[in-house]
Amino acid sequence: MDKNININVLLIEDNPGDARLIKEYLRDYENFTFSIQWVSSLNNLKEKVTNLPDLILLDLNFPESVGIETFDHVHSVLPEIPVIVQTGVNNEQVGQTAVSKGAQDYLVKGNFDGLLLSKAIIYGIERDNLVKKIQDQKFVIKYNEELQLLNKTKDKLFAIIAHDLKTPFQAIHSYSEILNNDLADMSLEDIKASFSYILEYSKNTLILLENLLEWAKLQTNRINFDLKKFDLYYVIKKAFDLYSLMAVNKDIQFIFTCPENTNVVADENIIYTVVRNLISNSLKFTPQSGKVSISAIRSDSIKVVISDNGIGMTPEQCSNIFDADTIQSSKGTMGEHGTGLGLVLCRDLLQKINVPLIIDSNLGQGTSVCFSLPLFNKEQ
Repeated sequence: MDKNININVLLIEDNPGDARLIKEYLRDYENFTFSIQWVSSLNNLKEKVTNLPDLILLDLNFPESVGIETFDHVHSVLPEIPVIVQTGVNNEQVGQTAVSKGAQDYLVKGNFDGLLLSKAIIYGIERDNLVKKIQDQKFVIKYNEELQLLNKTKDKLFAIIAHDLKTPFQAIHSYSEILNNDLADMSLEDIKASFSYILEYSKNTLILLENLLEWAKLQTNRINFDLKKFDLYYVIKKAFDLYSLMAVNKDIQFIFTCPENTNVVADENIIYTVVRNLISNSLKFTPQSGKVSISAIRSDSIKVVISDNGIGMTPEQCSNIFDADTIQSSKGTMGEHGTGLGLVLCRDLLQKINVPLIIDSNLGQGTSVCFSLPLFNKEQ
């Protein structure tokens, strides 16, 4: 603390004699002087304080409040101001409790003089300043860590946008240019085929963008969750229908097994995003004439399983699949593009609702991915 400084002390004490004694004790100490604001009750405390104090010297016993409740009240009214409490000879335990709850120190009435009181006030302010400085440093460290994470997220987004989203947009542009320049000379069949390609690329690009946005929101903790009852059948069917054409184009046997009224409790949007991504992944890495199945198995919970007989993964690929720092997109069995975020996004979304994602894969044999959801209980 700087020298030649005045310390403003708020004395909260209902006994006039004790208040006069404190004022007498707090005369000049070395290079410090003390200004005393005396308040004799806790009522309307904030309005009574004319100047914001450097420290509060607090008696714990008042007609309207006794013991640790007094400290709790004062600390809630003036939370940023350090406090030293005064206790009776037989109430040291209360003082220790106050220190554990944030007081800087406690003094036993009748057991201190002016020198001890002056030192306690000065050291109390010093400790409070030190704690606040450490807290500020921790905040800066945490802020810098979050900033680094945001920068990594930004760099990853830009890399994906530059690489993985460029190709589908180029394809859409190319087919649109063909239609624009050669429409009069094209057969109806060729026109329909071109529009079909544009529609397919547009749909896939939109899904890629949605995944990117979901992933970016996750990285910045900007996703809200709503756990409620819904029928899993319709969520899976919606994702199944979305990719039916892709399955037909690859001549993949596409199977969906889930009875209606399969009521679960989870975040419906999260489960749809997860199922959609897992189906897309399976279709992407399953060759022509392969098989992809989606099933919901009922027991104590509902186990959702998406399995395929596609190209599968090595143990090394499986161990690195969730490492966001090494995310790389891979082309599917027919050159399909993606961001490489699919499984990471699924894992992170499910983690937010405390649902683990389990992957079992063997190179050349296929992959099975599953997660379990709690059944809806009518008593919930």
